[in-house]
Amino acid sequence: SLSGGMVAHYRLDDAKGLRTANAVDEKPGASYKGPGEPQWVPGVMGRALALDGQGAHVDCGTVFDPERTDKFSYGCWFNAATNDQTACLLSKIGALFDGSGQGGFHAILRDDSLQLGWIHRFPENRLTLTVEFDHENDRWHHLAVSYDGTAKGAGVKVFVDGQLASSRIAVDTLTESIRNTAPVQIGQQQLHSSFHGRIDDVRIWDRELDAAEALALYELGVRAVARLAADQRTPDQQEL
Repeated sequence: SLSGGMVAHYRLDDAKGLRTANAVDEKPGASYKGPGEPQWVPGVMGRALALDGQGAHVDCGTVFDPERTDKFSYGCWFNAATNDQTACLLSKIGALFDGSGQGGFHAILRDDSLQLGWIHRFPENRLTLTVEFDHENDRWHHLAVSYDGTAKGAGVKVFVDGQLASSRIAVDTLTESIRNTAPVQIGQQQLHSSFHGRIDDVRIWDRELDAAEALALYELGVRAVARLAADQRTPDQQEL
């Protein structure tokens, strides 16, 4: 069922080059942007992309452009190089601060929490949830976010490492459009909040994920690592 409704699947299994494929048929791939060459490293589901926190990210174009009334979900594996950062895992954010109302959605990793947002205009017209999450650096975690299109915090489910996480609704005032012309970005929001660490297996759906699917996504990663011989695993793979 995981392939149903999937609009993007970036495995990030590349070994060279600036392009990464979209595993969903007839959907465009994405491009590495930022300083230097991309660093393709061991991940959970094969390879992963290491980002430097200095502007390196993946530009996915307008592969997905949801409205606040649309159901959608997304997920990825991530491994933070440091737990002292404010960094974006996934975003589609327009010009938040110029009064145009070009918001969007994002997932922001903070030192002791995850902040999830669906935004029309900041700060007055948005939905923001906070998930307490004291993550350890240099350790793999899986995030899955499911949104039911009601524009209400009660319609969001967040799964961390396959388990439903407790979330707090910080702002619940979203009433207008979140659509914009900005690209979907992996590892950055606009030109700031760059992620320092590794990201793997990014997926986006135009529907809700349920609890069984969120658990299955986590278990897929664990099984992929378990299939490796112990002496072939990296320390963080072994920890997972």
